[in-house]
Amino acid sequence: MPRYGTWHRLAIVLALILLCASTAHADGPLTVTFLNVGQGDCVWLKTPDGQDIVIDGGVERQGPIVLAYLQAQGVTDIETMLLTHPDGDHVGGLITLLQNLPVAQFVGNGQSSDSGVYRRFANELQARGVPTRVVRAGESLTWGAVSATVLNPAGPLASATNDNSVTLRLSYGSVDFLFPGDISSGIESDILARGGVVEAEVLKVAHHGSRYSSSTAFLSAVQPHVAVIEVGANSYGHPTAQTLSRLADAQATVYRTDRDGTVTVTTNGTGWTVTTQVAALSWQPTGDVNADGVVNLFDLVAVTRAYNPGAPPSDRRADLNQDGTVNLLDLVLVARSFG
Repeated sequence: MPRYGTWHRLAIVLALILLCASTAHADGPLTVTFLNVGQGDCVWLKTPDGQDIVIDGGVERQGPIVLAYLQAQGVTDIETMLLTHPDGDHVGGLITLLQNLPVAQFVGNGQSSDSGVYRRFANELQARGVPTRVVRAGESLTWGAVSATVLNPAGPLASATNDNSVTLRLSYGSVDFLFPGDISSGIESDILARGGVVEAEVLKVAHHGSRYSSSTAFLSAVQPHVAVIEVGANSYGHPTAQTLSRLADAQATVYRTDRDGTVTVTTNGTGWTVTTQVAALSWQPTGDVNADGVVNLFDLVAVTRAYNPGAPPSDRRADLNQDGTVNLLDLVLVARSFG
């Protein structure tokens, strides 16, 4: 049997360490971004192998804002566009994305709507010849190392569009995300009764925090560490005190797009970090657009000239918080640092 010297053994150990480190980082992170689109849902996922997935798109007027954000992040095409259900606050923004970015696959529940916004979306989808897949509970989707199980709808569609929401449990390594669309507590009960695994570290809270969703039993089964509520100004009282109380009882850390801005969860498959647009503003130390070593009138003028909310920045330096557009947040940031 060969005998190895100390240095030989150390070299083997070092090589194994480097190999393991290389393997651990070969796939890279999964980033899940809950975009601040007001009262509506829009989630963008960047998979470890570089695929782009968009779940819902907010209302139609948010489309250009979503597009600008994605393009600022280097997105040039969408591998999967998924619509949970055809309501306007989910489908509208997808129209602009279809018009401006190639889409390889569309996934939905097969339900249509008589609304004008849905008809415009359906026409755009058909005109561009995007392959369509209709899914039901029990089916799977995969994007490299990322996989997802469909939990809803289970069979024939109900008349209530919310309850037909495509519900996904998405996994990367040991970290799971749950995207329940706008399902009600009745559908939550159906999912639990079918024995579906719903445990997830990160939960997109159903129906913008409606009191008719996120039941105690469902949250007990999900056991979320992080709960993200996509919500804006509304007349429904979302998120309701009842839902916020149930999330508190579930000991979930709650993020809200109306208060925290866009929320991004990044995971390597074992742990995760959460960053928010508002928190980024609070520590961003500079508004020095022209890099002359001081924040002064020249920087304020530069941001003001580039001000164009919802559009890609004409001067990337003026996009101080790097959210893909020069808007009020950038003006606030430069003003805070002025002097």
